Parts: sequence; structure tokens; C-alpha cells
Amino acid sequence: FFWFTTILIILFKIKHLQLTRQFWIILPLWIIGFFWSPESAFYSTAAIIPFIINYFVKSNLTFFTKIILCSIYPLAILLIVTFISFYYLLRLGHLPDFYSFVEYATLWVSGITDTSQEPFNLNGPILLLSFLLSIILKIYKDNIKNDHSYLILSVFFSLGASSSYFVAQSIDVNLNTQLVYFILGLILILNSFEWKNYKAIINPLLIIIILSTFMNPNIINHFYGTLTNQDYLLKNVYFEKIDEIENILTEIDDNNIPVTIVQSGRHFLSYSPKKYYNSRLNKNLEINSNIWLPYKVAFPLYKSLSNERRVIYLRRWLEKRPFNQGWFISPKKDIWLHEAEKSLIKSLHDEQYILYDKFEKDTFKAMLFIKM
Repeated sequence: FFWFTTILIILFKIKHLQLTRQFWIILPLWIIGFFWSPESAFYSTAAIIPFIINYFVKSNLTFFTKIILCSIYPLAILLIVTFISFYYLLRLGHLPDFYSFVEYATLWVSGITDTSQEPFNLNGPILLLSFLLSIILKIYKDNIKNDHSYLILSVFFSLGASSSYFVAQSIDVNLNTQLVYFILGLILILNSFEWKNYKAIINPLLIIIILSTFMNPNIINHFYGTLTNQDYLLKNVYFEKIDEIENILTEIDDNNIPVTIVQSGRHFLSYSPKKYYNSRLNKNLEINSNIWLPYKVAFPLYKSLSNERRVIYLRRWLEKRPFNQGWFISPKKDIWLHEAEKSLIKSLHDEQYILYDKFEKDTFKAMLFIKM
């Protein structure tokens, strides 16, 4: 959300500059926003569409020159993508996987991820967002003859685009992630344009918000509790040790081989402690935490992707970080890990790893993989 809000603020700040100068100021911001993420690309592009149309219509340049200049925006993206592709070919010997740029975002849109499968509440906060968007359209209608009315449409388009986040994750509490941007958009608009119904509609809303939040006497207690109950220096962080994992690490008893440990549950939590108690030697030993498998660093990789795509990403990881051998420790029976482990074993097999040793203890199992 950072880049589309930045673009909106800059658009309002530079509205009195020459159109061509505005054109070149917004271009680098949009390029960065486009490549930041697929969501950011969507939101940022929605924000500049009215600006580009306004530039095309109101600029004094010839029609052909306008076409050339407006094409600079997509051509800039094409040029950078071409440069990236050549870099990949020269350094890695293959083209980028362009689909991976948008893949995770498309999973949310398609409803594949578990949190995106929540039932959409048509009678919930989405009504407030629709109401605020209708207010923005009403302001645009009242100021349609204003030379800078395109800015209102930039706010409308970008907020409408960013609201897709709320649609994909249709849990009512996610309204909080959107409302702040709507308030920002309204502030930008109302500071630059007249609206005759401002006092009748916005003022009561703001008064209700202020009275029910910051003017509530309990706000003092709330702020005090917030400040005094935060462990800002992380002094009280404690990593709980699991006896079953410590027992199986004692059985392995080899600190020269990297170990990847996954706990039970859908979040694929890795084992955080850096040491374990070896009951045979009666002392604490370091856990070899060299990341030979990406369970610690790529949780979304296992969460939502298909088995085929997981194998592709895992194989790429193993190609770039080839270890001769490594332990994988996980719960013996866990429905959340079942499909992910199938992908893992398939990718290890494809990369010429064999299952050299396996044993179980308590509720966990340990598998030793060796590269042939």
C-alpha cells in the first residue's frame, strides 16, 4: 500500500506544476511501485490512469507526441523486464520465472488460501467502504469542471483497487487495513476541492469517531497499558523447549549435519531454540541450524501452492544451496504437513538425494537425506 499512497500524495502536491514535469516526476514512483509486488502494481497503476488520461487530453502537445510520451510508461516496464531477463541469462543461464511474480497474489484472488475462503459478509464493513467510495464520486460530480478533478478519480480508482484486499480476505476485521487509506484519500480530496455536503456528512462521522475513541476517558488507561505491557527490548522472550525434540536430537548426536525441525500445526513453525539438552552427555549442545531446507524462511511456499509448484521452488532452492546431507525432523502424524512433506521428498528425490536413515521416537520422526 505504500507506493500507491505515496503516488497519490505526490500527485496532489505537484498538481500546479507543468503537466510534462508532473509526467516525469510520477514515472519513477510508478515503476518502483509496479515492481514492488503484483498488488502494488495493481494499486499504483489504478492511481495513475486518470493522471495519464488527463495528461493526454489536456496537454498542448501534438497527438503523435502524446502517444509517444504516454507509451513511455509501459515501455519503461518492458525495458526493465528485458534488462532483468538478460541479467538472468548471463548470470544464471535461464530466464526469470515471471509467473512467480504474480503467483501468490493469484492464489488469494482465486480463493485457494485458507484465509481467503472465509464467507464474504455482504452486510458487513464492505458497506462502509462502498459508502465512502460513493462520497468520493459525489465530490467528483460537484467538481467535474475543476482542472484538477482527475485527482479525485485517482483516489477513487486506487482505493477501489486496494479494496480487492478486503474482498480476497473477507474477514470483517480486515476493514482496519483499508479504512486508514480511505481517510487519507478523503483528507487529500477535501483539502483541495469544495463539497457542499461536507459539514452535513463528514463532520458528524469525525465527531462520532473522536468521541468514541480518543475522547473516551478510558483512552488514558489504554495508552498506559499499551506502553507498559510491551517487551520492547525482548528481554522476556522465552523459547519453549520440547522434550520429544530434545530426545530425538540426542539420538542423532551429530552437530556436523544440518538439522531442519518442523513442529506440529498448520503454521509450519520451526524449532526456535539454538541449543538442546543431550541426556547422554548430560550437557547442552548447539543445534546445527544451517538452513538446508527452506522451512524456516518460506512458510507461504508450503501453505498454498500446488504440489507441482512447490516441487519447482524446492528444487531451485536445493540447486542453489546443495548440502551433502541433512536431517529433517517432523511430527509422525500431522495432517497439515502431509502434502508438504510429499512435495519435499519428491524434490529431494529429483535432486538425487536418497533417504539414508530414518527412525522415530515419541511423537517425532527423523529422516537423514544424503546427496548421491
